[in-house]
Amino acid sequence: MTAHPLALAVATLSPSPVVAARQLAEAGVPVFACVPGGKRPLPGSRGFLDATTDRAQIGAWWRRVPDANLAIPTGRVSGVVVVDVDVHGANGFDAFHTARAAGLLPRPLVVVRTPSGGMHLCYPARQSVGQRSWQAAKAGIDFRGDGGYIIAPPSRVRVDGVLRAYEVVELHADATTPVDAARLRDFLDPRPPERTRALRPVWSRGGGVERIASWVHVDGGRAEQGPVLGRLSSRRAGARPCGRAGRAALPGGGGRLVGAGGRHDGAVRLSHHPASAYSPGFDVWPFRTP
Repeated sequence: MTAHPLALAVATLSPSPVVAARQLAEAGVPVFACVPGGKRPLPGSRGFLDATTDRAQIGAWWRRVPDANLAIPTGRVSGVVVVDVDVHGANGFDAFHTARAAGLLPRPLVVVRTPSGGMHLCYPARQSVGQRSWQAAKAGIDFRGDGGYIIAPPSRVRVDGVLRAYEVVELHADATTPVDAARLRDFLDPRPPERTRALRPVWSRGGGVERIASWVHVDGGRAEQGPVLGRLSSRRAGARPCGRAGRAALPGGGGRLVGAGGRHDGAVRLSHHPASAYSPGFDVWPFRTP
């Protein structure tokens, strides 16, 4: 089986950013230039949207900014997606070890040590399935897919005032198993249980009030099936007091809804209950370096 283009290029990657950019381009991996010592695209550039394998364009970027950093767009455009293990805030190595033990992180094509002490795990992209970029901030892991990019070796960024390089630390040219980004995200950042969907607002004209009265029975100023936020106007004949100033019950579905400021809102507002707190669903391992 033919090795992935990224693995072919990384095997002999030059320490010179412009030469490395050409090596990646010759292997079929598009690249673009970023500001020296940083991660932002060059001024006037559209970033990953300008990524190319064209040698002339690559040469023009680095002639203009000789010490520019090298970047690769992620996703189907380059055939590469990246699991970014971060160490800012949450220590991503905790979640990394747990996800690997759960079988969610197969052997990557390339492992890159980042200047901050984290790492990039590079995997072949799924060409038949789009995989958008996402963040699991609490776990300290990001995913770079369609619509994202990474800074690539031998680029350098400034960390604590010192320029530090991205370094290739492992290469597995025969690795072919893609990462399932959706399963990984659900594992790292599980969604809370679905809440009961709130009733849609209903306008008072066209028989809406009768429908409202059938949902919410107001008696003595209390709503038995959930609070109705707003005042019930007594302008229509037959409305009876509820025991509070400025409030009235609906007589057989009559009346109209008035907002807190006294203006006609034309809709019922139901209370909104926030989602309850939830556990991430896995035990965090003690910190261990890869």
